[in-house]
Amino acid sequence: MKIAVYISPAHGVPPREEDILAPWELVSDLADGLVDRGHQVNLYAAKESQTKANLRHFEISTTYEQKNRLPREHYKKLVYDREFELFEKMMNEVKTEGIGIVHVHHPVERLAYFVQKYPDINFLFTLHDPISAERAPKLAQLAGSGNCFFISISNSQRGQYQLPFAATVYNGIHLEEYPFSGESADYNLIAGRIIPDKGDAEAIEAVRRSSGKLIIAGKVYQDSPGDYDYFKNKIQPNIDNEHVFLESEINKSKLIAYYSQARSYLFPVKWEEPFGLVMIEAMSVGCPIIAYARGAVPEIVKDGITGFIINQNAENIRGDWQIKQSGVEGLSEAINRIKSMGAEDYMNMRKQCRQHVFEKFTFERMISGYEEIYRQFYKEEMK
Repeated sequence: MKIAVYISPAHGVPPREEDILAPWELVSDLADGLVDRGHQVNLYAAKESQTKANLRHFEISTTYEQKNRLPREHYKKLVYDREFELFEKMMNEVKTEGIGIVHVHHPVERLAYFVQKYPDINFLFTLHDPISAERAPKLAQLAGSGNCFFISISNSQRGQYQLPFAATVYNGIHLEEYPFSGESADYNLIAGRIIPDKGDAEAIEAVRRSSGKLIIAGKVYQDSPGDYDYFKNKIQPNIDNEHVFLESEINKSKLIAYYSQARSYLFPVKWEEPFGLVMIEAMSVGCPIIAYARGAVPEIVKDGITGFIINQNAENIRGDWQIKQSGVEGLSEAINRIKSMGAEDYMNMRKQCRQHVFEKFTFERMISGYEEIYRQFYKEEMK
Protein backbone atom coordinates (compact mmCIF):
# COMPACT_ATOMS: atom_id res chain seq x y z
CA MET A 1 0.00 0.00 0.00
CA LYS A 2 1.02 3.61 -0.60
CA ILE A 3 0.50 5.44 2.69
CA ALA A 4 0.97 9.03 3.83
CA VAL A 5 1.70 9.57 7.52
CA TYR A 6 1.52 13.14 8.83
CA ILE A 7 2.51 14.74 12.13
CA SER A 8 3.09 18.34 13.16
CA PRO A 9 6.60 19.63 12.45
CA ALA A 10 6.73 21.17 15.93
CA HIS A 11 9.13 18.34 16.83
CA GLY A 12 11.25 15.88 14.92
CA VAL A 13 10.48 12.19 14.46
CA PRO A 14 11.54 10.61 16.72
CA PRO A 15 11.55 13.40 19.33
CA ARG A 16 14.60 14.27 21.40
CA GLU A 17 15.23 11.61 24.04
CA GLU A 18 14.71 14.08 26.87
CA ASP A 19 11.23 15.03 25.61
CA ILE A 20 8.13 13.04 26.58
CA LEU A 21 6.18 13.10 23.32
CA ALA A 22 4.31 9.85 22.74
CA PRO A 23 2.68 10.80 19.37
CA TRP A 24 6.04 11.55 17.73
CA GLU A 25 7.54 8.36 19.18
CA LEU A 26 4.62 6.29 17.91
CA VAL A 27 4.85 7.82 14.43
CA SER A 28 8.54 6.94 14.29
CA ASP A 29 7.82 3.31 15.13
CA LEU A 30 4.80 3.15 12.84
CA ALA A 31 6.53 4.55 9.76
CA ASP A 32 9.57 2.31 10.16
CA GLY A 33 7.44 -0.74 10.90
CA LEU A 34 5.28 -0.23 7.82
CA VAL A 35 8.36 0.11 5.63
CA ASP A 36 9.78 -3.11 7.07
CA ARG A 37 6.55 -4.85 6.02
CA GLY A 38 6.94 -3.71 2.43
CA HIS A 39 4.62 -0.71 2.26
CA GLN A 40 5.47 2.52 0.45
CA VAL A 41 5.36 5.17 3.16
CA ASN A 42 5.76 8.91 2.83
CA LEU A 43 6.36 10.50 6.22
CA TYR A 44 5.38 14.18 6.28
CA ALA A 45 7.24 15.63 9.25
CA ALA A 46 9.92 18.12 10.25
CA LYS A 47 13.18 18.35 8.33
CA GLU A 48 15.16 17.09 11.33
CA SER A 49 13.35 13.73 11.36
CA GLN A 50 15.09 10.37 10.91
CA THR A 51 13.11 7.53 9.36
CA LYS A 52 13.19 4.49 7.08
CA ALA A 53 10.23 5.99 5.22
CA ASN A 54 10.46 8.53 2.42
CA LEU A 55 10.77 11.73 4.46
CA ARG A 56 8.96 14.66 2.88
CA HIS A 57 9.70 17.89 4.78
CA PHE A 58 9.79 20.65 2.12
CA GLU A 59 12.53 22.37 4.18
CA ILE A 60 10.10 22.90 7.08
CA SER A 61 12.04 22.77 10.35
CA THR A 62 11.00 22.09 13.93
CA THR A 63 9.59 24.94 15.98
CA TYR A 64 10.20 23.84 19.59
CA GLU A 65 13.50 25.78 19.76
CA GLN A 66 11.51 29.01 19.42
CA LYS A 67 9.06 28.31 22.24
CA ASN A 68 10.91 30.24 24.94
CA ARG A 69 12.09 32.96 22.58
CA LEU A 70 8.77 34.14 21.22
CA PRO A 71 5.62 35.51 22.87
CA ARG A 72 3.06 32.76 23.37
CA GLU A 73 0.71 33.90 20.59
CA HIS A 74 3.56 34.44 18.15
CA TYR A 75 4.88 30.95 18.81
CA LYS A 76 1.41 29.43 18.37
CA LYS A 77 1.05 31.16 15.00
CA LEU A 78 4.45 29.88 13.92
CA VAL A 79 3.45 26.30 14.75
CA TYR A 80 0.09 26.57 13.01
CA ASP A 81 1.57 28.15 9.89
CA ARG A 82 4.12 25.37 9.51
CA GLU A 83 1.53 22.67 10.18
CA PHE A 84 -0.78 24.06 7.53
CA GLU A 85 2.04 24.51 5.01
CA LEU A 86 3.20 20.91 5.49
CA PHE A 87 -0.35 19.58 5.21
CA GLU A 88 -1.14 21.45 1.99
CA LYS A 89 2.11 20.36 0.35
CA MET A 90 1.42 16.79 1.44
CA MET A 91 -2.01 16.86 -0.16
CA ASN A 92 -0.57 18.06 -3.46
CA GLU A 93 1.62 14.96 -3.49
CA VAL A 94 -1.18 12.65 -2.34
CA LYS A 95 -3.18 13.62 -5.43
CA THR A 96 -0.29 13.33 -7.87
CA GLU A 97 1.34 10.17 -6.48
CA GLY A 98 -1.81 8.08 -6.07
CA ILE A 99 -1.47 7.61 -2.32
CA GLY A 100 -4.43 5.59 -1.06
CA ILE A 101 -4.73 6.67 2.58
CA VAL A 102 -3.69 9.65 4.71
CA HIS A 103 -2.99 8.94 8.37
CA VAL A 104 -2.86 12.07 10.57
CA HIS A 105 -1.56 12.05 14.15
CA HIS A 106 -1.31 15.65 15.30
CA PRO A 107 -2.95 18.13 15.08
CA VAL A 108 -6.53 17.00 14.43
CA GLU A 109 -9.31 19.59 14.79
CA ARG A 110 -7.52 22.56 13.32
CA LEU A 111 -7.00 20.71 10.03
CA ALA A 112 -10.77 20.53 9.42
CA TYR A 113 -10.79 23.44 6.96
CA PHE A 114 -8.12 21.79 4.82
CA VAL A 115 -9.54 18.27 4.99
CA GLN A 116 -12.92 19.31 3.60
CA LYS A 117 -11.17 20.37 0.38
CA TYR A 118 -10.41 16.70 -0.41
CA PRO A 119 -13.70 14.74 -0.26
CA ASP A 120 -12.37 11.90 -2.41
CA ILE A 121 -9.54 10.96 -0.03
CA ASN A 122 -9.99 8.96 3.16
CA PHE A 123 -8.35 10.40 6.28
CA LEU A 124 -7.55 8.44 9.42
CA PHE A 125 -6.89 10.37 12.63
CA THR A 126 -5.27 8.67 15.61
CA LEU A 127 -6.49 10.49 18.70
CA HIS A 128 -3.69 10.66 21.26
CA ASP A 129 -5.46 12.96 23.74
CA PRO A 130 -8.72 12.59 25.70
CA ILE A 131 -12.01 13.54 24.06
CA SER A 132 -13.34 16.32 26.24
CA ALA A 133 -16.83 17.82 26.13
CA GLU A 134 -15.27 20.89 24.52
CA ARG A 135 -13.42 18.84 21.92
CA ALA A 136 -16.21 16.44 20.92
CA PRO A 137 -18.31 18.90 18.82
CA LYS A 138 -15.22 19.88 16.82
CA LEU A 139 -14.45 16.24 16.12
CA ALA A 140 -18.07 15.64 15.16
CA GLN A 141 -17.86 18.52 12.72
CA LEU A 142 -14.74 17.02 11.21
CA ALA A 143 -16.45 13.63 10.95
CA GLY A 144 -19.38 15.22 9.16
CA SER A 145 -17.35 15.40 5.98
CA GLY A 146 -17.88 11.65 5.56
CA ASN A 147 -14.27 10.83 4.72
CA CYS A 148 -12.72 11.19 8.18
CA PHE A 149 -12.42 8.26 10.57
CA PHE A 150 -10.90 8.09 14.03
CA ILE A 151 -8.63 5.56 15.70
CA SER A 152 -8.73 5.41 19.49
CA ILE A 153 -5.77 4.22 21.54
CA SER A 154 -8.08 2.69 24.16
CA ASN A 155 -11.78 1.91 24.34
CA SER A 156 -12.22 4.18 27.35
CA GLN A 157 -10.92 7.12 25.32
CA ARG A 158 -14.09 7.05 23.21
CA GLY A 159 -16.25 7.90 26.21
CA GLN A 160 -19.91 8.45 25.46
CA TYR A 161 -19.31 10.22 22.17
CA GLN A 162 -20.76 8.78 18.97
CA LEU A 163 -17.96 9.40 16.51
CA PRO A 164 -16.97 7.33 13.46
CA PHE A 165 -14.28 5.17 15.06
CA ALA A 166 -12.55 2.75 12.72
CA ALA A 167 -11.03 0.73 15.56
CA THR A 168 -8.98 0.84 18.73
CA VAL A 169 -5.27 0.19 18.33
CA TYR A 170 -3.29 -0.07 21.54
CA ASN A 171 0.17 1.46 21.57
CA GLY A 172 2.95 -1.10 21.44
CA ILE A 173 6.60 -1.35 22.40
CA HIS A 174 9.67 -3.21 21.13
CA LEU A 175 9.74 -5.94 23.75
CA GLU A 176 13.36 -6.80 23.01
CA GLU A 177 14.37 -3.36 24.30
CA TYR A 178 12.92 -4.20 27.73
CA PRO A 179 14.66 -7.29 29.15
CA PHE A 180 12.75 -9.17 31.82
CA SER A 181 13.99 -8.79 35.39
CA GLY A 182 13.08 -11.37 37.97
CA GLU A 183 14.50 -9.38 40.86
CA SER A 184 13.67 -6.02 42.41
CA ALA A 185 15.09 -3.56 44.90
CA ASP A 186 13.12 -2.03 47.76
CA TYR A 187 11.84 1.11 46.01
CA ASN A 188 8.65 2.08 44.19
CA LEU A 189 8.74 4.18 41.03
CA ILE A 190 6.77 6.93 39.33
CA ALA A 191 7.93 8.49 36.06
CA GLY A 192 6.93 11.11 33.50
CA ARG A 193 5.84 14.70 33.66
CA ILE A 194 5.58 16.10 37.18
CA ILE A 195 2.16 17.71 36.99
CA PRO A 196 -0.90 17.52 39.28
CA ASP A 197 -2.87 15.12 37.08
CA LYS A 198 -0.10 12.49 37.24
CA GLY A 199 -0.46 12.13 41.00
CA ASP A 200 3.13 12.44 42.23
CA ALA A 201 1.95 13.97 45.52
CA GLU A 202 -0.41 11.04 46.12
CA ALA A 203 2.40 8.61 45.34
CA ILE A 204 4.63 10.30 47.92
CA GLU A 205 1.94 10.11 50.59
CA ALA A 206 1.12 6.48 49.84
CA VAL A 207 4.77 5.44 50.07
CA ARG A 208 5.19 7.40 53.30
CA ARG A 209 2.24 5.56 54.86
CA SER A 210 3.72 2.22 53.86
CA SER A 211 7.19 3.16 55.18
CA GLY A 212 8.69 2.62 51.75
CA LYS A 213 10.88 4.42 49.25
CA LEU A 214 9.93 6.26 46.09
CA ILE A 215 11.99 7.31 43.09
CA ILE A 216 10.43 10.08 40.99
CA ALA A 217 11.94 9.89 37.51
CA GLY A 218 10.33 12.95 36.02
CA LYS A 219 10.74 16.20 34.23
CA VAL A 220 10.09 19.52 35.96
CA TYR A 221 8.35 22.07 33.72
CA GLN A 222 9.63 25.48 34.78
CA ASP A 223 8.03 27.18 31.77
CA SER A 224 4.55 26.21 33.02
CA PRO A 225 3.79 28.33 36.12
CA GLY A 226 1.04 26.10 37.47
CA ASP A 227 3.04 22.90 37.09
CA TYR A 228 6.18 24.48 38.53
CA ASP A 229 4.25 25.79 41.55
CA TYR A 230 2.94 22.26 42.08
CA PHE A 231 6.49 20.92 42.04
CA LYS A 232 7.83 23.63 44.36
CA ASN A 233 4.99 23.35 46.89
CA LYS A 234 3.91 19.70 46.80
CA ILE A 235 6.88 17.68 45.57
CA GLN A 236 10.21 19.36 46.28
CA PRO A 237 9.69 19.72 50.08
CA ASN A 238 9.27 15.93 50.30
CA ILE A 239 12.49 15.03 48.48
CA ASP A 240 14.77 14.00 51.36
CA ASN A 241 17.05 11.53 49.49
CA GLU A 242 16.28 8.99 52.18
CA HIS A 243 12.72 7.97 51.40
CA VAL A 244 11.87 10.13 48.37
CA PHE A 245 14.35 10.67 45.55
CA LEU A 246 14.17 12.80 42.39
CA GLU A 247 15.89 11.84 39.14
CA SER A 248 15.13 14.69 36.75
CA GLU A 249 17.85 13.92 34.18
CA ILE A 250 16.35 10.82 32.69
CA ASN A 251 16.76 9.00 29.39
CA LYS A 252 15.34 5.77 28.04
CA SER A 253 18.15 3.48 29.18
CA LYS A 254 18.07 4.93 32.71
CA LEU A 255 14.31 4.61 32.87
CA ILE A 256 14.43 0.96 31.79
CA ALA A 257 16.97 0.30 34.54
CA TYR A 258 14.66 1.93 37.10
CA TYR A 259 11.69 -0.10 35.83
CA SER A 260 13.72 -3.29 36.09
CA GLN A 261 14.56 -2.90 39.78
CA ALA A 262 11.34 -1.27 41.04
CA ARG A 263 9.16 -3.34 43.34
CA SER A 264 6.08 -1.62 41.89
CA TYR A 265 5.21 1.21 39.53
CA LEU A 266 2.74 3.81 40.84
CA PHE A 267 0.24 5.38 38.45
CA PRO A 268 -2.25 7.40 40.55
CA VAL A 269 -3.51 9.52 37.65
CA LYS A 270 -6.35 11.94 38.37
CA TRP A 271 -7.60 12.37 34.82
CA GLU A 272 -8.93 10.11 32.07
CA GLU A 273 -5.55 8.95 30.79
CA PRO A 274 -6.19 7.72 27.22
CA PHE A 275 -3.47 5.08 27.41
CA GLY A 276 -0.41 5.35 29.66
CA LEU A 277 2.65 4.01 27.83
CA VAL A 278 4.70 3.88 31.03
CA MET A 279 2.46 1.11 32.35
CA ILE A 280 3.29 -1.30 29.52
CA GLU A 281 6.96 -0.29 29.64
CA ALA A 282 7.10 -1.12 33.35
CA MET A 283 5.16 -4.38 33.00
CA SER A 284 7.38 -5.49 30.12
CA VAL A 285 10.36 -5.89 32.47
CA GLY A 286 8.16 -7.50 35.12
CA CYS A 287 7.26 -4.51 37.30
CA PRO A 288 3.69 -4.66 38.73
CA ILE A 289 1.44 -1.61 38.44
CA ILE A 290 -0.53 0.12 41.21
CA ALA A 291 -2.92 2.57 39.57
CA TYR A 292 -6.11 4.54 40.02
CA ALA A 293 -9.02 3.24 37.95
CA ARG A 294 -9.04 6.20 35.58
CA GLY A 295 -9.05 6.23 31.80
CA ALA A 296 -7.51 3.18 30.17
CA VAL A 297 -6.08 1.68 33.37
CA PRO A 298 -8.66 -1.17 33.62
CA GLU A 299 -7.87 -2.11 30.00
CA ILE A 300 -4.13 -2.28 30.64
CA VAL A 301 -3.73 -3.64 34.17
CA LYS A 302 -5.14 -7.06 35.16
CA ASP A 303 -6.23 -6.51 38.74
CA GLY A 304 -4.53 -8.89 41.17
CA ILE A 305 -2.50 -10.44 38.34
CA THR A 306 -0.23 -7.71 36.92
CA GLY A 307 -0.75 -5.31 39.81
CA PHE A 308 -3.65 -3.66 41.60
CA ILE A 309 -6.32 -1.18 40.51
CA ILE A 310 -7.58 1.32 43.07
CA ASN A 311 -10.70 3.49 43.01
CA GLN A 312 -9.60 7.11 43.31
CA ASN A 313 -12.18 7.95 45.97
CA ALA A 314 -15.46 6.72 47.42
CA GLU A 315 -17.43 9.06 45.14
CA ASN A 316 -15.81 7.70 41.98
CA ILE A 317 -16.16 3.92 42.07
CA ARG A 318 -15.09 2.37 38.76
CA GLY A 319 -15.07 -1.28 39.75
CA ASP A 320 -15.02 -3.91 42.50
CA TRP A 321 -11.26 -4.37 42.74
CA GLN A 322 -9.26 -6.60 45.06
CA ILE A 323 -8.13 -3.61 47.13
CA LYS A 324 -11.32 -2.27 48.71
CA GLN A 325 -9.94 0.96 50.14
CA SER A 326 -9.80 3.94 47.82
CA GLY A 327 -7.45 6.88 47.30
CA VAL A 328 -4.10 7.09 49.06
CA GLU A 329 -5.22 4.46 51.58
CA GLY A 330 -5.83 2.04 48.74
CA LEU A 331 -2.48 2.82 47.13
CA SER A 332 -0.71 2.24 50.42
CA GLU A 333 -2.54 -1.05 50.98
CA ALA A 334 -1.52 -2.24 47.51
CA ILE A 335 2.13 -1.28 48.15
CA ASN A 336 2.05 -3.31 51.36
CA ARG A 337 0.27 -6.21 49.64
CA ILE A 338 3.06 -6.49 47.07
CA LYS A 339 5.74 -5.97 49.73
CA SER A 340 4.37 -8.85 51.80
CA MET A 341 4.14 -11.34 48.92
CA GLY A 342 6.18 -14.48 49.14
CA ALA A 343 9.06 -14.83 46.71
CA GLU A 344 7.24 -17.35 44.50
CA ASP A 345 4.01 -15.33 44.29
CA TYR A 346 5.87 -12.11 43.56
CA MET A 347 7.96 -13.79 40.84
CA ASN A 348 4.75 -15.14 39.30
CA MET A 349 3.25 -11.64 39.23
CA ARG A 350 6.36 -10.31 37.49
CA LYS A 351 6.15 -13.11 34.90
CA GLN A 352 2.46 -12.38 34.37
CA CYS A 353 3.31 -8.73 33.70
CA ARG A 354 5.74 -9.70 30.96
CA GLN A 355 3.34 -12.21 29.42
CA HIS A 356 0.49 -9.69 29.42
CA VAL A 357 2.53 -7.17 27.43
CA PHE A 358 3.63 -9.91 25.03
CA GLU A 359 0.03 -10.88 24.37
CA LYS A 360 -1.49 -7.40 23.93
CA PHE A 361 0.97 -4.51 23.71
CA THR A 362 3.85 -5.29 21.38
CA PHE A 363 5.07 -3.16 18.49
CA GLU A 364 4.21 -5.99 16.09
CA ARG A 365 0.58 -6.12 17.25
CA MET A 366 0.30 -2.36 16.90
CA ILE A 367 1.57 -2.41 13.31
CA SER A 368 -0.79 -5.26 12.43
CA GLY A 369 -3.69 -3.29 13.89
CA TYR A 370 -2.96 -0.27 11.73
CA GLU A 371 -2.45 -2.44 8.64
CA GLU A 372 -5.90 -3.94 9.09
CA ILE A 373 -7.48 -0.48 9.24
CA TYR A 374 -5.56 0.70 6.18
CA ARG A 375 -6.89 -2.25 4.18
CA GLN A 376 -10.43 -1.36 5.20
CA PHE A 377 -10.23 2.30 4.18
CA TYR A 378 -7.66 2.18 1.38
CA LYS A 379 -8.92 3.85 -1.78
CA GLU A 380 -8.67 1.18 -4.44
CA GLU A 381 -8.91 3.68 -7.27
CA MET A 382 -5.89 5.51 -5.89
CA LYS A 383 -3.57 2.51 -6.25
